[in-house]
Amino acid sequence: MPAGRAFGPALGRTRPALRQTRTRASHHADPHAGWFEYGITVGAGHRGKGDAAEAVVMLLRFMIAERRCHTCQTRIFAENETSLAFHRRLGFVEEGRLRDHVFFAGRYHDLVVTGMLADEFAEQHPVSGYRSCVPDTLSV
Repeated sequence: MPAGRAFGPALGRTRPALRQTRTRASHHADPHAGWFEYGITVGAGHRGKGDAAEAVVMLLRFMIAERRCHTCQTRIFAENETSLAFHRRLGFVEEGRLRDHVFFAGRYHDLVVTGMLADEFAEQHPVSGYRSCVPDTLSV
């Protein structure tokens, strides 16, 4: 499924003020494997108002509850402490670091990969109708 089809319905549900916030998002999704990835940029004049958190929680709720995704990842420049802290507050955990992964502005930059599982999201942000896709016991 093209990523735009997966994310479009979630973004269409946002309140008018949020839709007018200067944001730019990029994303990838693999519904068969049950994962998705997003990135968000919020314009300087629109930061600190809670709009980004609201948009991300809405997106996660949609992708987990309606598209049945199991995991979400983000990739953040290691020097972007604001974004790293933002994602930690939402419940993302650091899963790894891609060293010198991106060449930008004349030098290489590390990317920090953060992630959140559907069950972790549901614990922090209750999702109506959500049931874990993982059985209570696994037989080996």
